Amino acid sequence: MKIGYYQFDVKFGDKEYNLAKLEKALQGITVDLLVLPELFTTGILFSDQEEVAAQAEPIPNGYTCNQLVRISMNNNCHIIGSILEAEDGQYYNTAVLVGPNGYIGKRRKIHLPDDEKRLFSQGENLEIFDINGVQVGVIICFECWLPEASRTLAAKGAQIIVHTANIMSESTLDVVKVRAMENGIYWVCANRIGSESNDEMTYRFRGESRIIDRQGNLLKTSGRTEDAQVVEIFPERDRTLQLPNCRDLRAEIQFYKRFV
Repeated sequence: MKIGYYQFDVKFGDKEYNLAKLEKALQGITVDLLVLPELFTTGILFSDQEEVAAQAEPIPNGYTCNQLVRISMNNNCHIIGSILEAEDGQYYNTAVLVGPNGYIGKRRKIHLPDDEKRLFSQGENLEIFDINGVQVGVIICFECWLPEASRTLAAKGAQIIVHTANIMSESTLDVVKVRAMENGIYWVCANRIGSESNDEMTYRFRGESRIIDRQGNLLKTSGRTEDAQVVEIFPERDRTLQLPNCRDLRAEIQFYKRFV
């Protein structure tokens, strides 16, 4: 399976521009699953919920989903990234997955940092998606800091976790390496580059997107410029976490139940 990411400088509030960037980046790339940054069509630094409402759209029948399906079909690949969703007067930061055969599914961000809680409603579920027989889980930006989220996806059978993100701190990139190792899964982090400002603050995004194997090795990584990277992996050969020096670990874990 060929997995990859595309990191780029998102233009705030301009869906057409950002989708055109994606379409151009896919030219000449062969990939089965491409991961995009968090809120890759709109940006993230909204001043209030009115700004969110002006950009949010239904899933799967909104503009962005329709365009993603078209791009996915034209490039014979699966694409996932988070967008602004509107449903019944609520707004969500939602990862959407499409493929060559159309819309597949979505997952709303559950763990919202404080600055997002005033803008978005909370999601509820941690789904697993089947992509050509490979089980894929989704983490949205800050959720990587909650080990239970990744662990739940791994326990449900995820072989790959895709991470759609707007990361500003180096420490978060350290965290994703740990999440890959502790769960024995591949991790694809698609981060954003550039900066975004409003009247109150400026966000500066780190880039440095990466693909990590089950042992924490960097298979691909980028700097702080626009970049797309793809690597071929074989998750079907490598389904279980191997700890050759800790063969009794599962039995020993029972010890800790007494403290819960």
